[in-house]
Parts: sequence; structure tokens; C-alpha cells
Amino acid sequence: MMNRCLPVLLLFLTLVSGALYAQDATSATSDEVFAPFVSRMRVAVKDPQVRLTWQDARESGVTGYQVYRHTRQVDADTLGSATHVGSVQPGVETFLDTPKTPGSYYYAVLAENADGKQWQVFVPFRNITIEPVTTTKNATQEELAAHVTAIQAVRTGDRVTVTFRAARSGRTLVVFRNTAPITSTDALSASTGVTTVDSSTLRVTDYPVPGVPYYYAVFDSALVADARTKFVAGENVTGHPVEVPLGKQVSGMPSIPQNTARQRPLPYLQLTRSLEDGTNLRAGTPSFPEKATLVPATQQAASLLLRGVVLPAEEPLSPDTLQVDRAAGSKGAAYTLSTIVNGVFAERKWEETVTLMQNLLTLPLSPDLAARAHYYEGQAYYFLGKKRQAALSFLFAREYYYSQANRWLNRILDGK
Repeated sequence: MMNRCLPVLLLFLTLVSGALYAQDATSATSDEVFAPFVSRMRVAVKDPQVRLTWQDARESGVTGYQVYRHTRQVDADTLGSATHVGSVQPGVETFLDTPKTPGSYYYAVLAENADGKQWQVFVPFRNITIEPVTTTKNATQEELAAHVTAIQAVRTGDRVTVTFRAARSGRTLVVFRNTAPITSTDALSASTGVTTVDSSTLRVTDYPVPGVPYYYAVFDSALVADARTKFVAGENVTGHPVEVPLGKQVSGMPSIPQNTARQRPLPYLQLTRSLEDGTNLRAGTPSFPEKATLVPATQQAASLLLRGVVLPAEEPLSPDTLQVDRAAGSKGAAYTLSTIVNGVFAERKWEETVTLMQNLLTLPLSPDLAARAHYYEGQAYYFLGKKRQAALSFLFAREYYYSQANRWLNRILDGK
């Protein structure tokens, strides 16, 4: 009887085990089956720096690697308390770590996908170390800094893209630009700071003033603060300038609609015609008539009108920055304007301000942005003592900034 039942029992067990296996295979997620990790991980110590090398995972879908450090071996239980020390792009296959304090450390390198999900697989000798590496020295600022290499600046349209690589993440980098090569500490101190970024950043977009060639540089902020920067062309400073070309408009003459409907009594200010004889201005900037002496009868009438009038004492005018321009613009021409206003204008470099504002006005600006540019151009002319040019600039600005422009115009008309 037992011999007869044995084949049936074996068949039953086979069917049950097959069903269970199929159920497990079906319930397994793709992440459980697909778990890429680096291999051939190696560690080299040059106290206090630790260099990790490995081979990237061969599977597709990996967009980067995250490096962790711990005083204990890194696994599923200790990962939460491990220190994240950097991010590495595919193809780099190396990372330089500099612990701030001496000690014995373990490392892990985990792959991640485009959504930031990590494959938390811990394989000894492949993506984790099982023996500690020891450092005995305190790291210097130079050793902790993210050293920049492979800098490039390329113009595309109205912007400049600066690309570079940094030796480690978790540091702050400062991007500079200058009209002269940035080859010394003095040149760096005269440069304009474009932005600050994390050292994991690979590119920065800048909107410089058109018509002006610029050089760029990228340094670790700590090295800049300690004046320990080294200037290497093609590595952390550009060796050749890049320039956004000027537009096609005539400098200082924004497009004015010829048939603009406005409610009375405010007339539309047409400065496309000469103020002297009313002829059309085909190019250039309109000018005021030459100063003339009033005839005696007019002088006498004016004196009678002003008799007994006591004007209040007025404080000298000082440079005025509009509220909208006190913070850097996000991009484009607004960003360019804010860099001029918070740069050479704030530093009271009036000749340079006029030049940069005129360059900016060659671009197809919005009416509001053009008015702001003329407002600062007018102030620069005023402090240069060129009151006629200043008045014309303020007239262009008055359409959008009436009270601000009038304050300057009144002083000019008062001969002050």
C-alpha cells in the first residue's frame, strides 16, 4: 500500500513546492532582483587623506554613487548613523576623503538611480571595507578644500555657462568674473562674485553685461577667505575671455511706439524729435537747446514772482538704488542689471556704470527694465557733472519711476 502511495506523494510535493516558488518569484520586486553595486574597492591612505577607488556597476539605471564613512563597519544597521561624505558621478570611479579628526574609519559606496533611491547592498571587498583605515593627522584647510579642475566658460545666446569639476562634495565654491585675467590675489579681490554653489555642482549659468569680455574663476570659499588660492589657467581660472555680443539697438534709445493712446492731460514724451527745431532724430541721442540768458523783462517778471519765496535747504543727493534691484535678479537682463547696480554703481564707478548701462540698453529690454537702466545711467551722469545727459536719462526713466526721476530732474533744473 505504501509503495503505491509513494509516487502520488512525490508528485504532490513537487506541485506544492513549484507553486510556492512561483509565488515567491512573482512577489519579488524588481529592486530585490536588480541590485547593482560597485566592485574591486580599494583604499589608499596618505595621512590625513583617504582615497577610494572602485569599478562602477555594469548595470544600467545607475546615475551616481554615494560615499559613506563610519567608525564601525557599514551595513544595514549602521548606515543610518554613518557620515555621508560625498557624491560621485558615473565614470569617475574614485573619491578623496579627508576626515577632519584622526581616527579609524570604514567606508561604503552605494549606487543610486535617477529618483535618488539607493540600492542598500553591502558586499565585503566590493562596495564596503571590512578593515578600518587609520589617519593620525588633523587636516589642513588646503587638504579639506575642494580643488577645482577642468573649468570652461562657453557663451550661448545671452548667457555664459561655466562648467568645472571639484575634488569633493560638501564644500562651498565661489564663482568669480573679471574683465581682466584672474591670475593673482589682487585680481581676485577686484573680481565680482557671481554666485556660491555646493561643490557637487557641475555648472553655473551667468548673465554678464553684453559687449564686455569676461574671465571666470572658481575656488573653494575657505581658500578665498584665507587668501590661499592658487591660480591655474584651464583648471580653476579661464585663460581666455568670453563675451556676450551687443544687441542691435542704438545705445540709449529704446524703441518708442509712434501711436500710443494715453488719457489727457499727460502727453506722451516723444524724444525721437529734436527739442530745438522739431526735426526727426534718425540716430544718436536728443539734446537740449543751448543755455541762453533771459531778456531783462523776463528776468524782472521772474524776480517779482519769486520775491519772498524761501526755499528749504536741501540735502545733497546720494546714489539711489530702487527696491526691486536690491536683491539679485533671477536670470537674464534683470540679473545683469542687478550685478551692475550692486557692483560698479554701488562702488561709485560712474564712467564704468554709464558704459555698462549703455551696453545693457542695446538689448531688447522690457519697458520697466529699460526705465530702471536709464535711472541709474542718469545718476552716473549726474555725479560725473554731465547734467544734460543726466536729464535725458531721467526723462526716459520717468515713465515708470516718476517721483524718483523728478527728484533728480528738479535738482538739475535748479542748477544744483
